[in-house]
Amino acid sequence: MSTPELREQLLQEYRTVTENLNQLNAIVTDINSVDIPFLTNQLRDVEKRFSLVYTLFKSSVYSVLSSGESIPQESLTNTPTW
Repeated sequence: MSTPELREQLLQEYRTVTENLNQLNAIVTDINSVDIPFLTNQLRDVEKRFSLVYTLFKSSVYSVLSSGESIPQESLTNTPTW
């Protein structure tokens, strides 16, 4: 192959890479503008629910510990008693 042909092939590859990068940029921009805010809002809802469950769990543990009741050792595991 001659130098002009190689140069033309190289330029064609650069054009292909540029087109692919432009397409990728468009996809990422679309994801950032549409999907990220939706997912962020969903995660905020999950965080609120998790916070509520955690608070209820802490209050339950505090209630058990402050009542002074002793917890049997067998009930501290989830293994079945045979």
